[in-house]
Amino acid sequence: MFDNLKKMMDLQKKLEVIKKELSSMKIEHTKSGFSVIITGEQIIEKINLVDNFSSLKKEELEKIIKDLINEAIAKSQKTAADKMKNMAGLNIPGL
Repeated sequence: MFDNLKKMMDLQKKLEVIKKELSSMKIEHTKSGFSVIITGEQIIEKINLVDNFSSLKKEELEKIIKDLINEAIAKSQKTAADKMKNMAGLNIPGL
């Protein structure tokens, strides 16, 4: 019983380390000249637009920005999942 408790406490410490790493991680994703910087916690920190974006139609611009953000979030989620997978002693189905 105490063995399991110790394992859970060790796991909790490892998760806290990963959470701290993810909060400080910056992931940049670029698409069609636009870029977004997102943290490992999937908080958008910055969006950069190309200078000539006004030449794009509204629908094109909306699609580029939507795709850019969705792809950046997916990249951030994959990075977080990879970190969790690599953590010794953690075996969560689906990761």
